[in-house]
Amino acid sequence: MNDTSPKSNLTQLLLAVLISAVAFGALGYYIGHSSTPKAIAASPGSAFGAAGGQAAGGRRFGRLGSIGTVSAVSSTSITVSDSRTNTPKTYTINSSTTVSNNGSTGSVSDITTGSTVLVMPSSTDSSVASRILLNPSFGGGGFGGGSGATTN
Repeated sequence: MNDTSPKSNLTQLLLAVLISAVAFGALGYYIGHSSTPKAIAASPGSAFGAAGGQAAGGRRFGRLGSIGTVSAVSSTSITVSDSRTNTPKTYTINSSTTVSNNGSTGSVSDITTGSTVLVMPSSTDSSVASRILLNPSFGGGGFGGGSGATTN
């Protein structure tokens, strides 16, 4: 027997909406938690610069390396006290390592103990520094953006 009452039609409609919501929610979760990195928007003066970055979010940001205070530096290595994990991380510096100082070209000799840096590891060896950003700028005083300018 086929029930075509308004109550039955409403039940079928609600069931279809629920199934659609679960399907789209699962798809959104899968996309958001996929292991494939996604680029994040970065302005030319941001810490990621022309090199781009990995997907936002704590678990993926770790692929970018360490951000924190330099506890030791030499011509061949740098140790950073990572402000996110409260652990030291040492990276090898080699001839391919580039240094930027607040958006300008810099050198390893510009880095001193106590400096704030963002170290991005090599894509082939996470213990090698590919890029070191000294005094990184995140677009106006943080991830919120803005110019940081005030008027009196």
